[in-house]
Amino acid sequence: MEVMEGLVLLYTGKDQKNWFDGFYYGVEEEGVPVYSIDVDEEEDLSLGTAFEMAEFAAQHSVFDIGLGADAQEIILRHRQQKDGEPLLKCTKDDDPQTIRVLGTNAARMIKRLPLILD
Repeated sequence: MEVMEGLVLLYTGKDQKNWFDGFYYGVEEEGVPVYSIDVDEEEDLSLGTAFEMAEFAAQHSVFDIGLGADAQEIILRHRQQKDGEPLLKCTKDDDPQTIRVLGTNAARMIKRLPLILD
């Protein structure tokens, strides 16, 4: 996979994608491009967890930020993180506004703007 100029979101399961649609609205508000890739459709990608997908995506974004989403959570990681934790995350059970703010904050990290922490 080549390096992309924007947010890179790897996800699994087409039918699961609709629960994090609010994420896209948050990114769109900030005007940052997002590349969404279904790992189930990519033969050379065998990533299972949202965390693994986020780590891989961070390696393939010029901004060093990657996102991974599975049936339960969406995770944001930075390429230079040394720990084994998400930088930011939401779960399927979070309210739509919280998921939208994750998208906004991911885009704001690229634009070097303050994050929304409410």
